[in-house]
Amino acid sequence: MQKKSLIAAMLAIILLFSFCACTGGTPSSGESVNSTPSAVSASESESSAPSASSVPESDSSVPEPEPAVPLTIRLSCFERIGQPEALYPLDDARVIIQYGTLADSGVPGEEIYGVFLALIDTQEDSILYEAPSHLDWGETILGIRDNGEIVTAYPSAARLGFYKQDLTFDRELQLPDELSGASPIYDPVGDRLYYCTLNKLYEVTIDGEVSLVAEFGEYDSLCAYDPASGIAFYETPDEAALYGSSLVAYDTMDGSVLYSAPTSANAYFLHEEQLATCSERPLPSSEGVINKTIFTLFGEDHNPQKAFILNNRFGLAWQEGAGLAFGLDYISRPDSLDPSVLPLFFDFDSGLAAEVPLENQDIFDFKHCYLDDGRYLLASCASSPDAKISGMGLIELYVINTDNLDFSREITPAEPDTDENNRKQLEINRQALRAMADEIEQEFDITIILGDDCLKADQPDGHSALSTDAVMRDASSEVSEMLCELRRHLALYPDGFFETFKDKNRGCGLRILAVSELTMNAHASFATSAVFYRYFDWYNIMADVNEIISSTNTLPHELWHAVESKIWAEYFGSFYDRSWDNLNPDGFTGYFYDVENYQQMAEPWERYILETGDDPYFVRSYSLVDPKEDRATLIELLFNHYFGEDPVTSAEALASCPHLKAKLDYMAELVRKVFGTVYWE
Repeated sequence: MQKKSLIAAMLAIILLFSFCACTGGTPSSGESVNSTPSAVSASESESSAPSASSVPESDSSVPEPEPAVPLTIRLSCFERIGQPEALYPLDDARVIIQYGTLADSGVPGEEIYGVFLALIDTQEDSILYEAPSHLDWGETILGIRDNGEIVTAYPSAARLGFYKQDLTFDRELQLPDELSGASPIYDPVGDRLYYCTLNKLYEVTIDGEVSLVAEFGEYDSLCAYDPASGIAFYETPDEAALYGSSLVAYDTMDGSVLYSAPTSANAYFLHEEQLATCSERPLPSSEGVINKTIFTLFGEDHNPQKAFILNNRFGLAWQEGAGLAFGLDYISRPDSLDPSVLPLFFDFDSGLAAEVPLENQDIFDFKHCYLDDGRYLLASCASSPDAKISGMGLIELYVINTDNLDFSREITPAEPDTDENNRKQLEINRQALRAMADEIEQEFDITIILGDDCLKADQPDGHSALSTDAVMRDASSEVSEMLCELRRHLALYPDGFFETFKDKNRGCGLRILAVSELTMNAHASFATSAVFYRYFDWYNIMADVNEIISSTNTLPHELWHAVESKIWAEYFGSFYDRSWDNLNPDGFTGYFYDVENYQQMAEPWERYILETGDDPYFVRSYSLVDPKEDRATLIELLFNHYFGEDPVTSAEALASCPHLKAKLDYMAELVRKVFGTVYWE
């Protein structure tokens, strides 16, 4: 009898070790992704288990190991092709996801975009209820009432919706038109809503009664409101401030101003009754002066307390009342033009962040929320071949166990976003831009003028412009991007090409002036991207920085005008002979010399225009304005990737348009005569 009991005890111990090895580290539901710590395999556990003879019959003092909890679990119950719109938690486990997808329109073979709600149990990995959204696209979930009703809003039409917890629609409430387009906030403590219009704050009861809480100045902009404290934050115009506005903290209870200081932000958050802001500010980097996100946390006295620099492509969302901020970092991929999205959690008290790598590298968007137990839920949207319209993709749900986050990534500290600090940074940025311009000048033998200095130089007849410093307050990132584009474009020309512009005795040469809001005085409604003009031996190109950034045609177009002007200076009368006229179609009655009506005037010649015809002599309608524009628009083709990736391959491909190729060959002879080389051969 004792022998049988001993054998039974030994078998029980062996089975116990086998069970622990099989179950340790495997979640009860869902799919584990990037588990931390990693689970031990059954075979490893068995091979390292002690023999039965060496194991005591029982040892109640040694606790059984708990299963490892993975950092990230992908829920298998919900996968859709669509677009996640919103997530809202009900309790520790349940969450509502609102998503859009293509649905049956009722007409055979036709689908329409519809919005749906689904109630998910994240612990059981199951869909409890699913139903179409009643208010349709644009509906947002505001909160949950004590009686379990789900409150939603359709802001553009000032409508409220109420759903039961099984997602059946209960009722709808139409609010006054003056609330249309306003941002609603649900206060679960007071069971009421607050609507923030541009400069007014309204209180709305759950039955639809509306009252005005506060009204601000005509040009003020309401940014955030905290129902718990009654504090509203708004921006007010301030011409003395660098960014043109000041932030005001206003107590709606007693009508007092708690704080006012110059600043301007892109987003505002309330965290434990403290304000946090995200602002875009240009800062020097290895890539030039580029916009970075400055996160500023305000103290209890409403003054900036601490600040951090986030990635320039960073997106941050701070859920009210949550201890951590959630954000997205965009990481460049060598195998794709689209970046991969890396979820991050931020603890701004410690200045550290935790990364949450996901297996799917094609994710391009997230919706997210905290569950009441501190876990975090992500609704990701990834590129999918099954997505039929832009913005849609594969929707997947991930649960993040925030207790397992590894806060090891340091967040770069910054000076708080104040007017004084921003003005100091502006001077640093201008010095960095000047250094960039000096490098380009030395590399390509040209001259670059920036900021207010552009208005001190000789101006083009019939045009006017403003300094970038005056218009954009801190245009450092725009000017930096323009300088980067200028350098990239100039590098396409042969070495030493621009030195030819210089006069052997007086120097001068090619000069670039970076301005803003460039217009033609004779045509006030005509904004122009750039203009070439010659002043003595200066070959000037005055360019709007934003147009240089956005257009691939501007620089090659204006640089051709400079090249042609230099050819004219060396060989007077070049281009103005019968040879050029003979390259135009038979019966051509001449150029229009009309920048206002050229499009209508070009209609009879559409068959000879590359954009519209099959026998092109001209690139586009603007080519018919005058011979100079005809040639400059032809040069654009070499650089805008219409025919090829670079000027040489584009010129070779132009052989498919023999009339245009003949014009280009004519131009090449004169370029070679003066510059000694042709920059498209």
